This record gives sequence, structure tokens and C-alpha cells, in this order.
Amino acid sequence: TTTTTTTTTTTTTTTTTTTTTTTTTSEINKSKLFRKLS
Repeated sequence: TTTTTTTTTTTTTTTTTTTTTTTTTSEINKSKLFRKLS
């Protein structure tokens, strides 16, 4: 049971990392748009 709990925690961490990456990509795209508008 303890091992299963550890696995679940790892999965949650991975999901959080993916969300952070998506946010970073969005910020980069916004920066590119601002440069084009300039």
C-alpha cells in the first residue's frame, strides 16, 4: 500500500510539471506576438 501511495505522488508531480511547461509555452507565444506587433 505504501508503494502505491508513492507512485500516486510521482504522477501528481509529473502533472504539475506538464502544466508549468504549458504555461511557459503560452508566455513565449505571447512574446512572439508582441514582437510582431512592434
